[in-house]
Amino acid sequence: QNDAEAVRWYRLAAVQGHAVAQVNLGGLYQAGLGVPQNDARAVRWYRLAADQGSAVAQLQLGLRYRDGRGVVQDDETAHMWFNIAASRDTGDIRDDAVTNRDRVAERMTSRQITEAQRRAFEWYETHSGNLLPLILYPRIDKGVTVEPLTTGNASTDEENPTLSHEDE
Repeated sequence: QNDAEAVRWYRLAAVQGHAVAQVNLGGLYQAGLGVPQNDARAVRWYRLAADQGSAVAQLQLGLRYRDGRGVVQDDETAHMWFNIAASRDTGDIRDDAVTNRDRVAERMTSRQITEAQRRAFEWYETHSGNLLPLILYPRIDKGVTVEPLTTGNASTDEENPTLSHEDE
């Protein structure tokens, strides 16, 4: 299998909005297969797929934010993406997302967890027609409560990726 050829075909599908191709292209950038290794580009492709509901991409984004790979390290954002991924899948993806979410939560304050949960709810409202899965509710043993959603949320370029001509 020729990695450069795979990149070419995945890119053709990815720029047309195919989430699986976007995830695969993100993985190739992450690993440096067929393209120079580039975590920031991997994050952009994962974000496009995540916004289409790909739990794999959402898990990958959580890992990137947890570790600061391709983005500034941010536990709240990592927790948010792990929560969303856990709510979107079953099996290994869900298990990995829950495990990583809980590990990140151990180093967060109650206020940070509440904010991450609020942002996950907000993402769901925007992307899933107000369908809020039960997995997003706080863990009772943590003693965390969810505050009502508020309007307005500052976003960064990392949270709203756009394709450059180099990615097309």
